Parts: sequence; C-alpha cells; structure tokens
Amino acid sequence: MKKVLLLLLSLVVIASFVEAKIVRDSVYQIPKTKVAPVIDGQQDAIWKAVDWERQRIYNVGDPPATPAVADSGMGISGMSKVMWDANNVYWLFYTIDDVAIDIPANAGWNQDAIELYFDGTNDHATETSLKSGVQYQFTIPHWMQGQEAGKLGACFGTVIDTTGIEFKIRDVPDTEGFVGWMTEVKIPLSALGVDGSSITTTALPIGFELQQDEADDATAGRTVMSKWWSNSNNSWANAGIWGYAELSPREVDTVLAINKTTATITIDGDMDAAYLAANPATTNLFRVGDPPAAETADTDPAMGSFITAYPLWDATNYYIFLDVVDNILIDIPANAVWNQDAVELYFDGTNDHATETSLKSGIQYQFTVSHWMMGTEVGRLGTCFGTVIDTTGIVFKIKDRDARYNSGALAQQGSGYNVEVKIPLAALGVDGANIGADGLPIGWELQMDNASDATAGRVGMQK
Repeated sequence: MKKVLLLLLSLVVIASFVEAKIVRDSVYQIPKTKVAPVIDGQQDAIWKAVDWERQRIYNVGDPPATPAVADSGMGISGMSKVMWDANNVYWLFYTIDDVAIDIPANAGWNQDAIELYFDGTNDHATETSLKSGVQYQFTIPHWMQGQEAGKLGACFGTVIDTTGIEFKIRDVPDTEGFVGWMTEVKIPLSALGVDGSSITTTALPIGFELQQDEADDATAGRTVMSKWWSNSNNSWANAGIWGYAELSPREVDTVLAINKTTATITIDGDMDAAYLAANPATTNLFRVGDPPAAETADTDPAMGSFITAYPLWDATNYYIFLDVVDNILIDIPANAVWNQDAVELYFDGTNDHATETSLKSGIQYQFTVSHWMMGTEVGRLGTCFGTVIDTTGIVFKIKDRDARYNSGALAQQGSGYNVEVKIPLAALGVDGANIGADGLPIGWELQMDNASDATAGRVGMQK
C-alpha cells in the first residue's frame, strides 16, 4: 500500500499554535482529540494521528535484585499514546512481550500488567501514600482479557467511581506487529477531578507515570519492571517521584495537520526549535507485508528501531525532520538504497488516492535516504531525488547521535541518527502562496527500512 494516511497541510503559524509533543525536558504532552476512540484494544485511525512515547527506564529499584542489572528491553518493552477530550482521558498502551504470564491468584502487579498513574492537581510533594481522591494508581493485569467489564471494580473501584470507565485488552500476534498486547482505557475526567471545559488555550499540568510489570514464569511472579519516568519502585506510594504531563489544547484528528512555520530553518541535521511546533508522526505499522516474510513480524523486542517525523512548511518549502532510533546502524552502499538502514518519504500534492500499479510521474513522489550517505549528501541529491524531481533547492543532511535521552530543551528519543530535508513546494507541484485557511489535503506516508547485518540487507520495515 503506497499511501495509508491522509494528512492536511494546515495554515497555522508557530506563534499561534500549541507546542507539539517531543521529549522536551520529559514532559509528556497529551493532545486533545476531535474523535473519541472505540475502546476495543485496536489502534484505530485517530490513534495513528498521535505519536508513540516509549518506556525509558528498565532498571527499577526492586526488581531487579541487587546487584542492580537493568532489563535491557530484550524481555519486555513498551510504548504508549494518551489523549483527551471534554469528557474523558484515553490511554493506549502497547506491551511488547513474547510470552504473557497470567497469575490470577497473585496481586495485580505481581505478574504481567500495566500501571497508570494520574494526578490532576500536579502535586509532587513527597509522601508515604497517595492522596485519596486526588492521586490515582490503576493496575491492569493481562489475565483480565475477556473479563474487562466484570473487573472494573478490581482495577479501579477501590479508589474511584467506575461509572463511565472502560478498558479492553487485546493480544497482538506476530502477523500484525511486535508480539505482545494492547491495553486501551477510557476514564471520565470528572472522576479524576479534572474539568476538561476549563482547558482552552493553556495546557493543564498533571502528575503522570506509566509502568510495566513483567513475570518470566508463573512461579516467580514479577521479575522485571519498566517505567516512563522514575527508576524508583515507590511510585505506588509517593506521587512526588512521578513525572510531568500536560493536557494540551493542541487538537488531533484522523487527518494529521502539517503546520506552517515562519521560522528560518537551517538544514544541518540538528533539531531546530521550530520543530517544536510540528505535529509529530511516528511509525504505527510494525509488520509490513514483504519483508518480513509471510508469517514473521519485524519483532525486534528491544525496540531497537523507531522513527518520529516532524513535518513543517512555509510559502516556499516543505521541511521534515526525522528522529531515527536505531542502536545498530548498517550501511551497505552496494545495495539498493532501500535494502539497508534508510528512511522513505512519500508525498502527493494532488491527494489522488486512486489504486495504481505505479506512482504517477510528476505528481506522486517517493524519496529514499540511506544512512550511508551521511557526509556525502550534496553529491547524493541525484540518487535520492533526481530520478523523479528537479533537485534545485533540495537540501538534506544526515547526522549521527549516540546519546540516549539527551538533556536539554530539544532532547531526542535515543541513539541513532537524524535526517533533515528541505524540498521546494513548487518541485512537489504545490503553490504554497495559495494555501488558504482550510489547508491543502495531500497524500503522505513515512517508512523506515531496517537492516540487522550487512549480508541480509533489509529485514524489517515500519510505516
């Protein structure tokens, strides 16, 4: 499928737009949705317009046992999306785990489970217990799959009114993506003490945390944990160590907006502050037809590869910054550009979604940028772009990075590389000066190609 997601070039300047989510001083940005998701454990269209946030802490106080040995993510990893509307807050949590261990006789946390933490008052005072009616922890074990309606009291009812609460657990097979399970949750904001109607132009800061519990077998119970924010195992009793999130006025829809910028962007492979105003897009499909082979997903259990895109435009150019997380970079210059570590960009300014057997020349564009081109970008314009488009004015830059969760205002998601691209809108058949307030609908897609060694070439794809 050459295009699966329609995006909208939206005329919104940075000065009037809410900052989009990025790992920026570790504030988890929660956008407002125009479409309420169906609580079925599926990643429907509205969820695809929200970017994934990965779990980051795998060495949690207890477990692992002393001496502390971090769980590298090889046994478990996870990522989440959260959004809200005037009535509810919604979570979608993707647990990546080869084998789910269910131990109904154990406490909820003492087996495969997820934990959600929420404090609408944003009170980070150090305590020895959570404040009743203000600070909430909910634990959802995998074994409740298929019994969700009857387990509201067990998961939520001890601390909150369960009226309006829904959750659903669904297993993800290797024919669909990373093996594991999805948990989708809806909780009324009013039950959490939040008035959604009061959030208009300014974000509401909240206390926030996400946790995974993992059991290796039915005898030992929980042996591994992951967290979004803290490496302490006391989050269940002390909201002072929770992280920070914001219920943001930024709105998302099933049509993702590419925002207009007035900033001057330098194409150097570094993330300019202007990209803070972009609506980020992440890969959502982790099992793409071929490759991998018929019954094998791109099942890197450590989430060794991942991509987040930050697209923008101005009256003259289309910009896209790609944050590529990949802990092993494979360069194979002798291979086709897609048959190794690479990113692919798709753009159709006519928004023609007719089924075809090939792309329409001069209208529908696919560009592939391989990591090995780093340092030779000027000489590779023809390779990446010149076969289908006039390269005049096109600039791209690749830059490695090896720090994980860098500190600072523009911290990124992990070790890997950046790709930054500028393409004149005119070359793409778009007249930026005539895009009105309603925006311009386009066809758009993003793809990551991933190689595991120099012999095999591409073994995984994400879209």
